[in-house]
Amino acid sequence: MPGRPLDYFGVGYFVYDFSDQLQDAVAAIGSFTDEQGVEAYYNVAVTPWLRVTADLQWINPASGANESMWVGGLRAKVAF
Repeated sequence: MPGRPLDYFGVGYFVYDFSDQLQDAVAAIGSFTDEQGVEAYYNVAVTPWLRVTADLQWINPASGANESMWVGGLRAKVAF
C-alpha cells in the first residue's frame, strides 16, 4: 500500500491430497476426500513494534459430512 511500507499481505491456496491407501484404510470408520482452501491476509504495522493481522479463509473440508465454510481470524503481535 502506498504510504504503508511496513504493511504486507498475501493470498494462498492449499490442497491436502490424501492417498488412496489411507482413504481405503479408514473406510470402515468413515470416509473423506481431498481438502482444499484459500486464504487471504493483511498485516498492518500499527507501530514498528505492534502488528495486527486480519485473516479470511475458505475451506472445503475433507469430511463430506461438513459443508464448505468461511473462517475469519484476527491476531496481534507485540515485539519487545
